[in-house]
Amino acid sequence: MGRIRRLMSDRLEARKFQAPPLEIICCLCARALPKSEQEAHHLIPRSKGGRETVLLHRICHKKIHASLSETELAREYNSIERLLMHPEISTFVSWLANKPQHFYEKSRKDKHFLVSKVIQPEVPGEMVQWIEIEAVYSKEVQRIDWHDLRNQEEWRQGWV
Repeated sequence: MGRIRRLMSDRLEARKFQAPPLEIICCLCARALPKSEQEAHHLIPRSKGGRETVLLHRICHKKIHASLSETELAREYNSIERLLMHPEISTFVSWLANKPQHFYEKSRKDKHFLVSKVIQPEVPGEMVQWIEIEAVYSKEVQRIDWHDLRNQEEWRQGWV
């Protein structure tokens, strides 16, 4: 009986010293990358034979493909370093650096949203602060502070 208790206590002690999971960072903007916003970007487009991917924010990924053709990506901008040298991408990354961690700019098509999830606080009894909203058209999900919904200049209740 003593041996079993000792083994169990050794295992519990070992768990205390395990490192916390590493935070995933967007390869383009170097901000924290929540799972709901992760997209894999092929450094060389698949249509051009590329296989290597990196994780990016959805907004960063869209900016790359809005700014560069697949041919340009394959020939000139096939690494993160080269992408950051492109003037439009560089300006975008600088602009994005001042935005909050969960910032995601809504596209013009994303005008209608539904609250898809209420994020429960880690400590029971605390007030809910975060919600996830889903764009009806694109199905894109973003996490926001629910208090932001009170801003009537940005959000309107109902279908407009």
